[in-house]
Amino acid sequence: MNDVKSSLIIDLSGKAGAGKTYLKNKLIQTLSPEYKCIDLSDYVFSVKDFMDFFIYKPFLFFSSVAFVFLFIPKKYKDLSVNLRRWVKMQMKIIKGRALDCDFVFIDEGFFRRVSLLRMRSFRKTSFGNTPALFRKTFFYPDMTIFVTADYDLCENRRMGRDRGTGRYAMPGDKREGLVIMEDLKNDIEFAEKTGIVKILRYHNEEEFNTSLITETIKARKKRQNKTKESQWQKSP
Repeated sequence: MNDVKSSLIIDLSGKAGAGKTYLKNKLIQTLSPEYKCIDLSDYVFSVKDFMDFFIYKPFLFFSSVAFVFLFIPKKYKDLSVNLRRWVKMQMKIIKGRALDCDFVFIDEGFFRRVSLLRMRSFRKTSFGNTPALFRKTFFYPDMTIFVTADYDLCENRRMGRDRGTGRYAMPGDKREGLVIMEDLKNDIEFAEKTGIVKILRYHNEEEFNTSLITETIKARKKRQNKTKESQWQKSP
């Protein structure tokens, strides 16, 4: 579900350590002098916010529960954690739709969440193979930036970041990690092919590629034109 609105909701997906947060911050830093940017990545929702979501979006809530169950989490604890994180991601997109701004950023994106659900489950279902009813129910960003980088470099960054934080800071199984990235890539390609989300691919190297700024601004202008066209069609 994507409402027509001129603000552009952008999320980022990619392997841990690929540089999603770095790119998000670089985009905000570069765009902010001319555009109003809001970052919802670390937004904290209250208990009331969750209750409102349950009361006013009951179908979306139960679809979220069924979607998380679909992946068959490995641990009971994972079920509650996965559901909370999935609902938070949906709430951020919904909140972004109500904001009066030019760009809304979320650095742990929709398809990154799907990937994390799959990682912690017994059932390795692709997003394209999930029931269409779920796909039609969910809220999506307007654009997903799919961030890639050298696998070993990503692992080094991830371990350096997680060391001392209590998170897993040891090298992961590379073969399994490459399979996870291939599954994420397939989800992204399905979303692009079906027109669910506009996909922008970015390979993160040492120097920031300013073409990302150009493409982001171009996507917003296209969104503005779509809004004006919709308003013109609705006018008497």
